[in-house]
Amino acid sequence: MRTTTVITVKIEPYIYDMILRGQKRFEVCSESFHGADFICYVNPETDNEFPLPGLPYTDESIYYLGPEQRFDRDSDEFVQRLAGISKGEFYKLFPRPSVVAFTGQINNLYAAPIGERITNTAEIFQEESLWKR
Repeated sequence: MRTTTVITVKIEPYIYDMILRGQKRFEVCSESFHGADFICYVNPETDNEFPLPGLPYTDESIYYLGPEQRFDRDSDEFVQRLAGISKGEFYKLFPRPSVVAFTGQINNLYAAPIGERITNTAEIFQEESLWKR
């Protein structure tokens, strides 16, 4: 028996397009991915998964997720490049903490490689597929 974890992330459609084009290959979060195996991208405007390109009536935006790495905020420039987004967008999503001890702002960031897209949700439950990242 194996526990399989799928996390859901709401992202803007233009960022999802960057994933489809291969421009964005890492997911960055302010919290740990907690060993998640898959990531499901959801459109914040509709609360639905993104459709497959050219097939507007499908919902398949689940991807394999590789192992995470933790970075302190001194690595922001490197993590921003991993995220594949502009510096302005990066600091909008992950504001740099000034006095962390008192503000409770983000101390660390986590990055994980985005793997292949799942083309059939049944793949999630196939144990051998978990090593296909």
